[in-house]
Amino acid sequence: MTLISSVLLHFAALLLGALGAMTAGWSGALCFALEGIMLSGGLAGAMTSHLPWALSLLTAGAAGTVCALMLGLAVCRGANPLFGGVAMNGFTAALSMIIARLAGGISYSRKTYQLLIGGENVTVFLPAALLLLLAVWLLIFHTRWGLRLRLCGRNGEAAWKAGVRLGGMRILAWAVCGFLGGIGGLAAMISLGGGWRMEWGVGGMGYAALAALLLGHWRPFRVMLSAALFALAAAGAEAAAAAGLAVPEGVFRLLPFLLALIVLALVGKKDGAPEETAKAERLE
Repeated sequence: MTLISSVLLHFAALLLGALGAMTAGWSGALCFALEGIMLSGGLAGAMTSHLPWALSLLTAGAAGTVCALMLGLAVCRGANPLFGGVAMNGFTAALSMIIARLAGGISYSRKTYQLLIGGENVTVFLPAALLLLLAVWLLIFHTRWGLRLRLCGRNGEAAWKAGVRLGGMRILAWAVCGFLGGIGGLAAMISLGGGWRMEWGVGGMGYAALAALLLGHWRPFRVMLSAALFALAAAGAEAAAAAGLAVPEGVFRLLPFLLALIVLALVGKKDGAPEETAKAERLE
């Protein structure tokens, strides 16, 4: 895989995950379980990679949706999204290891998802991510449903008084989050190589996607640019590690997450999060 292909694959994974978390966040709670959702989707998609790529993507999206709805239902019933997200991440990590051991390991091939665009060998995840970016932008910011969703994220009580069914809106938003995150998880897993390493998960892509969301101030096209920045860092770190430099490989793999910490420290309270979501982040 060339450096450009690696950047584009990381970019698609991060963008899909961030768009999913953004949809859930506009409903009133940030999805702290994005890492686990991406892992569940990636594992399900990888196990069906021998099927046509469309079925594999749908399987990944369905697995992510199931995990997101489990957490979304708990959050709608008053559970704290942070604590629930940590629990979901741990649950999916343990479950994935059990499944992988029972299956005797998880292997897959990038060839199932490859496309040739402009002479560059890319994957189906790139056009899928760009199309879903436009779809999410139109859905949230240019439809009546999106207006109601944003009202839920800004002031849940006002939305309820306006006749918006908070529970239904939030559950649907979590379902969208899971579907996008699941497909993004498959893209993340494909970017890691031809076999899944249980100790690596999806390489922290879920956490990097959340950082890209915050850096992008909850706006789809800004999030796209943030995802591109993190993708460059991740792909550059992998290329440096593969070059055999006299530096431990782990140092290079830490660079994207160091960038994420710096971003979160600089953004702070200016991340542009919806008011209801910001309250949940502060555990209020």
